Amino acid sequence: MARGDRLFKALFQEARNMPEYRRMLATPKRNAQFESKLLAKAKAINFRLGTNLPDSALRETVRRMANSIAAWEHSPQRQRERQKKQVAARRRKNYSRDLRIVRFYESGESQRSIAARYKISRGAVEHVLLRDAPQLLDQRRKDDLPPD
Repeated sequence: MARGDRLFKALFQEARNMPEYRRMLATPKRNAQFESKLLAKAKAINFRLGTNLPDSALRETVRRMANSIAAWEHSPQRQRERQKKQVAARRRKNYSRDLRIVRFYESGESQRSIAARYKISRGAVEHVLLRDAPQLLDQRRKDDLPPD
């Protein structure tokens, strides 16, 4: 059994005895408090078992466990907040790709060829263009119309 697995199992047994187990931890602040308590226990278990995992591995294990144990509130307001954070994360992740998509389209490449290049749907390319460069789509559509 891997060192991380041994630590995870022992930490999970400790977490099950904590009052926060399966309780509502709907706010990031409360979840962070739970993570700090788990991290202290993880460090003690790491020392006791002699697994000698680095602090970064301990923090990642604790974060994964805290998120899996926590019961999140599913009110519409909380869901909207989480959705906004997820959208922001996706935009950050895809920023350079989206910029290249706009540049390829500006240089005259078709949406279909851009989609094939990035292995995404043409609709995804169109969505990026609608969001980031709607004027390009409008101009190209005007150019494609037959004269009156």
